[in-house]
Amino acid sequence: MKKILWCLFFPIFIFSCHTGYEIADASYTDYRLESGSYDPNPDVENILKPYRDDMSAEMNAIAIISTAEMRMGRPESTLGNFAADATEIMAEYYTDKEVAFALHNYRGIRIGNIGKGPITVGRIYEAMPFDNYLVTVDLTGDEVQLMCDFMAGNGGWPSSASLTYEIYNGKAKNVKIDGKPIRKDAIYVMATNSYVVTGANYQEFLKEKEMTNTKVFVRDALVEYLKSLHEAGKKLNPGLDKRVVKK
Repeated sequence: MKKILWCLFFPIFIFSCHTGYEIADASYTDYRLESGSYDPNPDVENILKPYRDDMSAEMNAIAIISTAEMRMGRPESTLGNFAADATEIMAEYYTDKEVAFALHNYRGIRIGNIGKGPITVGRIYEAMPFDNYLVTVDLTGDEVQLMCDFMAGNGGWPSSASLTYEIYNGKAKNVKIDGKPIRKDAIYVMATNSYVVTGANYQEFLKEKEMTNTKVFVRDALVEYLKSLHEAGKKLNPGLDKRVVKK
């Protein structure tokens, strides 16, 4: 009986006598590694050099010659127009679908401008650094209106020339696709990046959509588009066309 009682009370005794501890102070030491503060290992350098040279050659390759500087801005911009137009064209190429329009989230393009003249592959990678795939989803006319209202409420997003609308008090009015008013009962194929559909909370209904994934990163699609123009002896001619107008 004593043994049983001892077994019952021993854990209580242990825990009741346990001392509680709290952190009274904390400190850290900041160690900064300065470039050039150490000599590179020649064996490692010999291994990395071929890969580094190949990557440098690829990133410095000329994708296209631009006749003007491209800049980001709202409600439309030359850089945003280029990215959206190229996305629509390449989405049709990869999926063999008739794409109604294309768009990108405004912050998805991470640089403010691309200068006039030669545009390198690396510069496109700077503009689109994330591993977002080029995808398409089917939207009803009502859902197209919802997307345009959302973009209008955010000052305008990059969208392709086939989609036009006007911004009135943060809402999209006179929404048209290929110059025709959208129809509620119609289905429209939208091309965009995978983050807009699955990685963000822009529109909840997008997460429920069946998505066609090209398995091609957007940046690679844009590079392929530009290279195809370049190889055909063409130049990029960025411009504004009032596809989105703020009233």
